[in-house]
Amino acid sequence: MKRAALLLLLLDSLPALAAEKWVEAYNRGVTQVRTSNFQAGAQSLQHAVEEMPEENAAQHIPGLVFTYVPHFWLGIAKLNLGDPDGALREWKISEEQGAIQNTPYYAQLRDLIGRANSEKQRRAEGAATPSKQEANSAIGRALSAQMDAVTAGGDRSETYHAAQRKLAEAKDINARAGIDVRAYKRSVELAEEARDLFANAADDAKKQRANPLPRHKPPPAEVIVPFDNLPQPQPAPQPETESEALVAERIRRRLLRTAIASTTGTTSTTGTTGTTISGQTPEQQLAAEIDLRFRKLNPGEILINASHEMLVGETERFVLRIASVGQSQGITADLPAGGQSATFEVHVTPTMRATLSGNGFVIGKTSPEEQMIGGGTFTEWLWQVTPTDSGDHDLVADVQVVLDGRVKSLPRKLWPVHVKPNVIRSTKLFIKSNWQWLLTAMIIPLTGFLWRKWKKKPT
Repeated sequence: MKRAALLLLLLDSLPALAAEKWVEAYNRGVTQVRTSNFQAGAQSLQHAVEEMPEENAAQHIPGLVFTYVPHFWLGIAKLNLGDPDGALREWKISEEQGAIQNTPYYAQLRDLIGRANSEKQRRAEGAATPSKQEANSAIGRALSAQMDAVTAGGDRSETYHAAQRKLAEAKDINARAGIDVRAYKRSVELAEEARDLFANAADDAKKQRANPLPRHKPPPAEVIVPFDNLPQPQPAPQPETESEALVAERIRRRLLRTAIASTTGTTSTTGTTGTTISGQTPEQQLAAEIDLRFRKLNPGEILINASHEMLVGETERFVLRIASVGQSQGITADLPAGGQSATFEVHVTPTMRATLSGNGFVIGKTSPEEQMIGGGTFTEWLWQVTPTDSGDHDLVADVQVVLDGRVKSLPRKLWPVHVKPNVIRSTKLFIKSNWQWLLTAMIIPLTGFLWRKWKKKPT
């Protein structure tokens, strides 16, 4: 009888012993997470989940009622161990079980989910950065080959137009790729194909220049003379062979007429000097036309935001943003308060440089001088500008395009600034520089005044 009673008592105590086991693991895990011992905390909480997987906002065990949310704490441990996906899985289980919504931890859970998703996004962007850089470089090489084809006069061939279509598709995929590594790789493939086609178009145009098609004259009709003693007909004189310089000059003039006609429709030259009615030499007009076509290859937009009025010694932000056409969404967002903005059309390349200078200012840059353009959004340059002299001054923004190792400067952007004197700052600097003299000048009169007042007191 005693043995049976002892057995019943032991069976009744087993659930309490089991409960004590997972409760201790849960409490130990929460304490370890709170003290940043995340690896040990994750192990303890995982052990508690294996014993008791269901969360409860009011968990009952003999002699104790407490909040039991192991998936919530296990998610925190996994997030800090560098596993945002694992953390999101634990928090999803916690939300689905429904107990967390009835605890003070729920508001914190929403913030933690946002942090985990941001960490996932950052890691994905980091993984995609090399592919994005490779795609931008490939597009830059294709743009360089396109300019070579335009310069060579090959922009009228079907090969050139096919390359244009592939390059446009490559830029579109690159702009929408985001963090898709496969999309960037596809953009690289298309850009490389476009570059090869542009190179072929340029080579074909150069060959046509070097070997122009000769004009064939019909052979003279055979003349039959019935007399043997008459002189034989002399062969027709052959045209003199043109020198290489003459051929190059003739091709240059033909390209010039074609280039000018494509934009103005008419050309006019005077005499033999080669000067046009606009006052430019043929070489200058040809260079200007090539430059015009270069600017049309990839249009974009520059935004400058800064204040036109500043105070001496007060630091202001100068913002310059560049975006390709169709990728300028949000370019006017989050600009410094109180500044004015101006936008300009510009030709952009995958890599660009920007610098800022100006007399009467101390300028500190907070972003790299050379940055990549593209990726579906704008690129920002930021400087901290501190005026040192009052009066009217100009800040000068210099922007350069970088294309396959070649650098081309764009027209300078002048930003006029009226700098006002800063009376408060000047006063502070004066006091800081002359405090000893001021202190002496004040103490001596004050001491004399107090001495005289004290002497006048009745004894």
